[in-house]
Amino acid sequence: MKAILNGRIVAPGGVRSGVLLFEGGKIKEIADRVPEGAEIIDAQGNYVSPGFIDIHVHGAGNADFMDNTAEAYLTVARTHARYGTTLLFPTTLTCTSRDRISA
Repeated sequence: MKAILNGRIVAPGGVRSGVLLFEGGKIKEIADRVPEGAEIIDAQGNYVSPGFIDIHVHGAGNADFMDNTAEAYLTVARTHARYGTTLLFPTTLTCTSRDRISA
């Protein structure tokens, strides 16, 4: 089990303090103290939250889903993951190649 200390925990109902406990990539609970044997991570006053879900995204990292390449898709995914997005829904638009080039 891992324990995150000294963070501002984003939880239902608002931001709170406490010890965020997680295991196997899943949040277990927000506790008052660190359980014996837990690996400690110091959040150093930063916000701690579950992963974000972006339900409308065209791109990121100077890439767009309309680029229509695996490299562009991976660039978008890696960029979002870097900033806390754990799930995203690619969004495209209708346009001709000519429209895309002039945009």
